[in-house]
Amino acid sequence: MKALIHRLASMKIAVTLLVVVLVSMAAGTIVESARGTDAAHHVVYGSLWFRGLLVLFALNLACSLVDLWPYGRGRIGFVLTHASMLLILVGALVTDRAKVEGNLALWEGEESARFTATPDPGDGGPPRTLTLPFSVRLDAFEIDFYPGTRRPAMFRSRVTVNDAAAGRSFPAVIEMNRELRYAGYRLFQSSYQRTPERDQTILLVSRDPGQPIVFAGYFLLMAGMTTVLVTRIAQQRVRAPAPGRQAAA
Repeated sequence: MKALIHRLASMKIAVTLLVVVLVSMAAGTIVESARGTDAAHHVVYGSLWFRGLLVLFALNLACSLVDLWPYGRGRIGFVLTHASMLLILVGALVTDRAKVEGNLALWEGEESARFTATPDPGDGGPPRTLTLPFSVRLDAFEIDFYPGTRRPAMFRSRVTVNDAAAGRSFPAVIEMNRELRYAGYRLFQSSYQRTPERDQTILLVSRDPGQPIVFAGYFLLMAGMTTVLVTRIAQQRVRAPAPGRQAAA
């Protein structure tokens, strides 16, 4: 068993898998720019071969962590680096399985907690209606125009968030570059519709529980790379002969 783990933890396998993953992601970016997000999902990101590739990479990282045991001072940096990449993959998996995006359309004076979730590109199913753990009321919708024109420069939604379970109610402003974060959800100003009687805002609703895990993985990766660098510098200083010894020689 130890021999198998040692083989699967091979650095050559890790480098090969990493290069293939990076090339595949670059290809996915090219496909996305040329044919759109749905095509990139079907061809690369959501395909079985790409997910299998990530599983193999995660297996290599996990075996590497086992193979490095017992952990000493000289190995801490490598342990942190391998663990961080594994954590990033876990966060990506959580995002893939649990991320929710949709649209919340509200007319002025309207309050709702229900939004229409857009299906994943690979699912192909109909849109679903989901419920937020709080409700949002559109108090007013405003548009700022460029001086002397009717071109919108900025549009914003003045809303009131009502959380009955927490007994909270507070006003908030959602603009094009100013989102609302609450209860694990993010609400962005997406679009709008105007009529002579009243206006309607369309808010983009997003919830990504995997994002904090990915960010933690990136932070751990930086810490691991820094630890490796510091450890290597310290080892070089220990190995280098003292100036006095060189002169004596």
